[in-house]
Amino acid sequence: LEEQENAFFGFLSLDTLSLISQSIVLISAFLLIFLALSKERFNEFQTAEFYSLYLFIVAGFQFMVSSNHLLLILIGLETASLPLCVLMALSDKRYGLEAGIKYFTMGAMASAFFAMGA
Repeated sequence: LEEQENAFFGFLSLDTLSLISQSIVLISAFLLIFLALSKERFNEFQTAEFYSLYLFIVAGFQFMVSSNHLLLILIGLETASLPLCVLMALSDKRYGLEAGIKYFTMGAMASAFFAMGA
């Protein structure tokens, strides 16, 4: 195994496991982007907002898989989950807005419990 490199005052690690996890996140992100571009039923998501929010989701997941501290895992999880709420609410249907609000409130409660336990 390689030696672990730390960044951000030792809160982020760049070892073999985190690099493999980041590679898995990036490969699945690229595959989903190509799927969204190729299918006609995903036409409502072909906006600039979708791709910018998707980049925030990918960045949050990458931050989450390479962190060493429990609080930074929470920050990465929130960086990934808040754009997911917005993506759900961006749907043209009424149910999308309802789902986004429900997901946001449940995520806020879960994050509060997670932060109190950290």
